[in-house]
Amino acid sequence: MRKLSFDSTPTLKGIVFQFLVALDRCFEMQEGESVFIETFGDVSVLGGDNPTQIESKCYKTDLTDLDENVWNTIHNWMRDDFPIEKFSSLFLLTTQKAGKKSEWGSWNKKGLEDKLKTLNRIKEYFDKKKKKSEKLKSMMDAIFDASKSKRLAEIAKKLFIDCLDTNDEQYYKSLLNRDKSIPKIQRNKYINSLLGWIIRPQKKWTISNEDFEKEAQEIAEKLRKNTVVFPDKLQLTNIKNEEYEENSAVEK
Repeated sequence: MRKLSFDSTPTLKGIVFQFLVALDRCFEMQEGESVFIETFGDVSVLGGDNPTQIESKCYKTDLTDLDENVWNTIHNWMRDDFPIEKFSSLFLLTTQKAGKKSEWGSWNKKGLEDKLKTLNRIKEYFDKKKKKSEKLKSMMDAIFDASKSKRLAEIAKKLFIDCLDTNDEQYYKSLLNRDKSIPKIQRNKYINSLLGWIIRPQKKWTISNEDFEKEAQEIAEKLRKNTVVFPDKLQLTNIKNEEYEENSAVEK
């Protein structure tokens, strides 16, 4: 069926993916940690040894050197109102895969000096292009402002790019195995119930490890109680032929 011109499916998929990422991080929380949604960005994890900011992107296209998902993310972190000092790691988590010639494919293996060289190399390539995206040009100008070089270096040092090379549906399916003690027939309900709990209306989207563990345990217990497990095969081997033949119910 042809999509309408005002189809908002891509936007909605991005929002749903953001909450899936938030739920995934809730499962990974340690004691004292909390997950924040739409507080400092898409998803933040604070209160532990490695405070992390995550920007989530749900796109099908390959991640190229001039991909706006990368540059828009860096641009947002360059803003003075973003508390970069709160985080030791900055993640761009995307369903895209890095293109074969993309600089981003080896980004996480580079040291700070090489990371800065990579950023400047991409900037030089962009400057030489005859046709430029005005939006990207505006972001580049702000990012490479000489007065903010120290901040850019701090971002580059903390930035990791996680190319999942998957889609939102596969990501959802991966969450179904987060708690293998839940009967398989109930795992969709388990994840859906936790998602519903996370996105419930509240003043601040903050989920503490303590609250999440309590809610997850309550949901899991209810689902286990409501699940009847039948044996795979009836065990008939212990019935002796003599006993079977002597039974009046089988006499002709």
